[in-house]
Amino acid sequence: MARSRPPSTRRQKTVLYSIPLLALSLFLAIYYVVAIPGEARMDYTLNISIQLSVLNSAPNTGAVVTTIFPQHVGIAGGIWRSDQYNNYGLDGKYPVFAEAPKGWNNTWQYYLIHIRSRVAWNYTLLDFFNVWGQPLGQNNTLSYTVPPPASQSNLYGQGWFWDMCVRPPGGTFRDTARVAPDHWGSQHLDPGILLILIYSNYGCSPT
Repeated sequence: MARSRPPSTRRQKTVLYSIPLLALSLFLAIYYVVAIPGEARMDYTLNISIQLSVLNSAPNTGAVVTTIFPQHVGIAGGIWRSDQYNNYGLDGKYPVFAEAPKGWNNTWQYYLIHIRSRVAWNYTLLDFFNVWGQPLGQNNTLSYTVPPPASQSNLYGQGWFWDMCVRPPGGTFRDTARVAPDHWGSQHLDPGILLILIYSNYGCSPT
């Protein structure tokens, strides 16, 4: 009877040795599925318009609007201030990066945010601002503060504030809705929408 035990022991050892090998195989398979190179699970763009209402130096002429473009954000060799989702990007780009619209020039008032990700994820506006390395908030966006500093009183009035709105794909000014300040960072980057951030004394909502 004693001689019948070794085969059972060998089987137990075989099972014990095969468990870590199986776990490793599963890990490699899962990693391959999640991080397979060259394939995008998400690939679309949305629009962003960042506007500054600047006081005109000429008397009685009000203010003029200038636009800030997030050029080279999230692109290798450009601006890349966050590594949170590095593994989700493709082709030397963060999964949330800036892109010029086709035919774009600097007279346009909007730019594109491109979502191209190897995994499905609910990316937010804060994710984009993080890779840009810029603050986002009601009292400080892009380092333009509310109220503006006294040193900039010739450019921005004391009544200036940041406002954020969202417009659905294909929508008009009447469809534009204000985003509550505590939701700015969690605003989803949905396909085709227009996000508007404006620093002014009038805001961006039609209501």
